[in-house]
Amino acid sequence: MWSRLKTIILVLLGAGIVGLIIVNAVVTKPTPSYTVWSEAMTMGNKEAEHHFTVYTDIYCPYCDNYSRALEENLDEFQRDYIDSGKVFYEIRLTDMIADHSPNSERGGESGYCAADQNKFWDYYHGILSQLKDDYHSKGIGTSKTSPEIPKLDDDYYIDVARKVDGLDVAAFTDCLTDHKMLDTLNQNTTKAAQTISSGLPYFVFDEWTSSGFEGDWKTIKSMFRAGGV
Repeated sequence: MWSRLKTIILVLLGAGIVGLIIVNAVVTKPTPSYTVWSEAMTMGNKEAEHHFTVYTDIYCPYCDNYSRALEENLDEFQRDYIDSGKVFYEIRLTDMIADHSPNSERGGESGYCAADQNKFWDYYHGILSQLKDDYHSKGIGTSKTSPEIPKLDDDYYIDVARKVDGLDVAAFTDCLTDHKMLDTLNQNTTKAAQTISSGLPYFVFDEWTSSGFEGDWKTIKSMFRAGGV
């Protein structure tokens, strides 16, 4: 009798342990993997609860709309989302509109050359500001139907690089003219094409996605709210 009762108890205990394992397997969420393309193109703590990734092209006019709206409110963005530890932010630079812009590839290369010196953000804001002054403010390169920005030579990017504090212009020039970052740009553009389901800019906020941008800072904040921040 006792032997039979002991067997039943052992069976029940075993079932309980299995049940606990099953419950734990259901409720425990593994930490999602997140691979950064370029550390120099990120802001914030990679361990932040939320990851905000933007796929972009320097010559994408809708990407420029987004970048300008963010830059005009950069202090608030930095304070409320980055410094607060809520968001890890990454730009993933591509030349996905190379078929539509004669400058997309060189623009992408220039961004990666600046990132190679950990000067991406200063250069990125600089090139977008220069393009705004020279072309976008005149209605050039602002949409698919607007006049196209003419093909720019390397001196255009080098002149912007000269305005970035601490950037080695000679090294930047060698990187650009020798196409040292072209393979990286091509590889990342290929990866982006496998991820993006619609146009640029393409936003990934954790598991929430969106594409295109014609709004302002309020639009960006609503995107964060949609992502759970």
